[in-house]
Amino acid sequence: MIEAIENSPVLLILLENGLLAVVLLLAAFFLNLVLQRSKLRGEAANEIAGDRAKAYIALWKSLASVRPLDKEPVTPEKAAEIEKVLVDWYHEQANALYMSWGTAHRYMKLRQALAQDAINSKLVRARVSALRTQLKVDCGVYSSWDAIRRLPKPKKKKKKKVVVSKRVSNDTEGSVP
Repeated sequence: MIEAIENSPVLLILLENGLLAVVLLLAAFFLNLVLQRSKLRGEAANEIAGDRAKAYIALWKSLASVRPLDKEPVTPEKAAEIEKVLVDWYHEQANALYMSWGTAHRYMKLRQALAQDAINSKLVRARVSALRTQLKVDCGVYSSWDAIRRLPKPKKKKKKKVVVSKRVSNDTEGSVP
């Protein structure tokens, strides 16, 4: 059979073209499948965008007590309070349904940092900052590129030196010119 195919150029051409057609057909099928899934995922994301934004705003506000530039330590009590708020936001309010994978990953990393026996304040602040940045990416405020760049730290205001001059009057009545 193989000899017959090799000796028959017409049969060989048909086999090559047929095989190419099958490969192209399969590639088109899988590309269409990927595009359909992407379109459905985009439609679903648009459908929940408003609810996601509300959930993310609530999460952002719940983390307001932990700021990256604060100096005071995150106490075990404060860590437990934040953990309780996060668990309530995630489970009780069902906001986990709106989280992207990136946000869920950073959320879990923050929970791990809060669950340590010895709270590392610097790590907790870094994880809160990373979660907030991801929230901005998910809401379209930051691009992925923006998320990896660092914002400059706010500059401290320089204190202006005020020179107070005392004038001494030669007037005997005590009036100041």
